[in-house]
Amino acid sequence: MDKEFGPWVPPMMRDPRVVGPDSPFSSDAGMERMLRDAGAVDVRTAGFRLQVPPGDVAGWERFSRATGQRAVWSRVPAADVAGLVERAGEHLEGARDEDGSVVVWQDIRYTLGVAPRRRPL
Repeated sequence: MDKEFGPWVPPMMRDPRVVGPDSPFSSDAGMERMLRDAGAVDVRTAGFRLQVPPGDVAGWERFSRATGQRAVWSRVPAADVAGLVERAGEHLEGARDEDGSVVVWQDIRYTLGVAPRRRPL
């Protein structure tokens, strides 16, 4: 679905240091290394898959606009929204379950670390 938003993705979200394969955000190890390099200890990553059952394309749009993707939505001209939603609907056809509802899976990752205690001055 991300490619459908391509023309409206802000330049800073295209930066290969943020989205490329060598980005610290592209893997658990990269995120953990970034926190350790910042001084964190006891660094660990936990993750899970969240089933997002929007039910239909309108539900997907509501969900999408309520996530970080809203930054991209805000850049889509009003005249282009219907076409974007239509193309998204074409992609979502393959995400229907046996009941015909659209189901999307979102991978969630938390990388956590502890800041070492500082000694009082």
